[in-house]
Amino acid sequence: MLEQAAISILSITSIGLAYWPHRDLRIYGAACGLLAQPLWLYLAFSQGLWGIAPLTPVYTIMYVVAFRAH
Repeated sequence: MLEQAAISILSITSIGLAYWPHRDLRIYGAACGLLAQPLWLYLAFSQGLWGIAPLTPVYTIMYVVAFRAH
């Protein structure tokens, strides 16, 4: 339950900051997204959510690209 709350907080923060009007804060959106990825992997493997597991590396790559872009 705690990991689900952390994923929700980090993911919502990531989305919100990704579209923030001030470009300087957008890097924090990518950082929050990156912080959520280990939690997604843990949740996928611990709960047997095999549909989420292959998406995690894709999202990680996308967040790394966004982090480097900002």
